[in-house]
Amino acid sequence: MSALTAAQTRISYPELLALARSAQRLDLSAVRLHGGGGGARLSKFRGRGMEYDESRPYVPGDDARHLDWRVTARTGRTHTKVFREETERPVLIWLDLRASMRFATRGRYKAVQAVRAATLLAWAALQRGDRIGCIAFSDDTHQEFRPRRGRPALLRLLRYWASVWDSPVAAVMSESSAGQALTRLARVVRPGSLLFLAGDFRGITAADESRLIQLTRHSDMLPMLFADPLEWQLPPTGTYHMSDGVRTTALQVQGARMAERYRLRYEQRREHLRRIVQRCGTRLLECTTQQEPVTILQQALRGIRR
Repeated sequence: MSALTAAQTRISYPELLALARSAQRLDLSAVRLHGGGGGARLSKFRGRGMEYDESRPYVPGDDARHLDWRVTARTGRTHTKVFREETERPVLIWLDLRASMRFATRGRYKAVQAVRAATLLAWAALQRGDRIGCIAFSDDTHQEFRPRRGRPALLRLLRYWASVWDSPVAAVMSESSAGQALTRLARVVRPGSLLFLAGDFRGITAADESRLIQLTRHSDMLPMLFADPLEWQLPPTGTYHMSDGVRTTALQVQGARMAERYRLRYEQRREHLRRIVQRCGTRLLECTTQQEPVTILQQALRGIRR
């Protein structure tokens, strides 16, 4: 296994800026993936939330839940509230930067791919006039950016994503950090948001599954799984040395039976995640360390367009 270059294990701020052009190929306005409980169903994005516009006299057929009791009491005539679409939608990015994401045997680190995908979605959201926020987490750190509108907010995110490669990688992976980040996401998300989840989803528990389902009741979700080919296909029998630049370990492959058990373990984890995502009423996007995230996103958004 050959060593990866610096360009494959990190990404710079100028590179993230340059992805703005590729993001023009993505259209977030036409479709949505969430269809409510009961399996995947394709329809338009909820897009923007609704905000109060005015009150007017009630007419038969109006939703009784929207009656404006204050105006009704003041005027003596039944009034109902009228709502209009907000001018922007919150887009929240859940970004996994744990030690398991800083891995690849070919192509780019999974974390690099995830940051590239997140950047593409952020640029596409900016082009729509949406607000952009992020919850980024590693094994021992957590950074939260509340959704903000405009280019300065986006550039702040890009500068942060370009700086994470200077942080040391934790010696021990914390699988619980993914669940903690989902809990934090649930606390800040607003109805009508678009949630982009980028990671390898290691350590997702039954409690996390409930959180995901809860999140998709009032928001749209686009999860993207990142993986390296070595995670499902072992090389031929032999001993292979791997390093993160500091630590070195040896991987011993012992025959076809071991390779098959290894492959099945990955497939079971992947299928478990797909079932969770399906119960959320959306679909799972998958991107390897060798693929172009913009191509995966473009094909997915085009494929669910009405």
